[in-house]
Amino acid sequence: MGFKDILVHVDSTVASTARVWISLALARRCSARVIGLHVIPNPDVPSYFKPSHIERIASLYRESAHEAAMMAESQFW
Repeated sequence: MGFKDILVHVDSTVASTARVWISLALARRCSARVIGLHVIPNPDVPSYFKPSHIERIASLYRESAHEAAMMAESQFW
């Protein structure tokens, strides 16, 4: 019995690249498809930051998370 679908966590780390390659190899053996999952959590800005800085910090976090998501997505192309 083989797998039909393989869900693999992808991010911008070197370990992610290894996970993708291993999941692709397994998918080939089982004639399965690989689905990548990248999670972008909501920014959690600590309360000790000044309120006037919170939006800027959250914005930087979102930009960084978007770049990481693009890097993760590129592993599938």
